[in-house]
Amino acid sequence: MKKLLFTLAIGLATLTSCESDLVSAPPSDSVEGGGGVVGVTTGNLVGSWDMISFNYDGTTVTTAQGVNITSDFVGQGSDYDYIIEFTEAPNNYSSIGTYDIELAVTTSGQTSTSNINDLIADSNGTWEKNANVLTFTNASNNNEVSDATIEILSDTTLKFTTSIVKNDSVQGVSVETTTTSVAVFERL
Repeated sequence: MKKLLFTLAIGLATLTSCESDLVSAPPSDSVEGGGGVVGVTTGNLVGSWDMISFNYDGTTVTTAQGVNITSDFVGQGSDYDYIIEFTEAPNNYSSIGTYDIELAVTTSGQTSTSNINDLIADSNGTWEKNANVLTFTNASNNNEVSDATIEILSDTTLKFTTSIVKNDSVQGVSVETTTTSVAVFERL
């Protein structure tokens, strides 16, 4: 039974953590190739942006028959071919492209690493900016609403952090996944 739960936890952590509602990754003190200062949010969001960095980390807690299994995961992006475009009046966004992730999942002291190539990141919807909070309503995903904290918005760099908590339950197995992601873009 524990072997089955371990396999289930790894599978759920992998599936849940690889969803690309937008971009997810762990906070970082530096901007890869971004050339900006954290906290600058004076630039104009409208335009096309090319992804240059994407990372995330998080935890999945799977509960079945009173047993909790915790898995920690870290995803490191690479091979970005991903563009997001923001327009205004109306405030729409659309993203298209792919990226790769190296995903490391640790459960009960055991780490499993896998490479997931060509993750499709296509989505569209509306956006709203209030101070440093960027709210996306994803029309591609049942109008799911998510908030991102803008850390940098300059003439050349956009960096935002997203934190998501998801709860799922299927046939007596509940899964809670907490993911924090950081995405960095350069203006095209």
